[in-house]
Amino acid sequence: MSTHGWIRLAGPDLHEASQEGYLDEVITDNCSAIYIWKKRLTTSLYELRTGSDAVEWVDRLTAAPNGIVQPKRLGQYLSIKGAELRSAAPPTDKRETLRQWLESNNNRKWFHTFLQHLSTHTPALYVGETGNLLQRTKSHLNGDTDFAQHISRHIAWDLLDLYYFRLGSPTTDGTPTTDGASVRQALEFLTTSLTIGGFTTRPG
Repeated sequence: MSTHGWIRLAGPDLHEASQEGYLDEVITDNCSAIYIWKKRLTTSLYELRTGSDAVEWVDRLTAAPNGIVQPKRLGQYLSIKGAELRSAAPPTDKRETLRQWLESNNNRKWFHTFLQHLSTHTPALYVGETGNLLQRTKSHLNGDTDFAQHISRHIAWDLLDLYYFRLGSPTTDGTPTTDGASVRQALEFLTTSLTIGGFTTRPG
């Protein structure tokens, strides 16, 4: 069973690697896994050159939805046309306060670190399980999944990061086995339930 914990891969790097045909050089740990797509809260310090740049990045983060409830008929006379889970953009006064405060280079560096640490507390956008992490990630990045369709319509790959937890292989020494499809699906269900994967349509 894996003990190395969750591994993060940057969405922009994965997207570029997929477009340029070298994704297998980025995902070298091809394995059975539980995986999570989450919002990427940081960008490069180069792109946060001014307070206005930093506030524009915050605007992008808050504008990207955290999930979508698909239209659903609940009964003969009741249906939900859908709902979107979205964070709130800062009000004008707080936005201006941030912009002014982030004009300082030291404050922008601090803010960058703050967002890096905050990212561990954000909810999942999508949770999945796979017997082949490389192939499943290719499917998402190539637009072949429902989640990829949501991303192309509502967000962008440069606003995402991929986290995965490597699952073990069948063993004969009595340690737990975690890479069977039914176990993966049970773990996927649990992960979705605990991290609120807002774009996950089939948890487990």
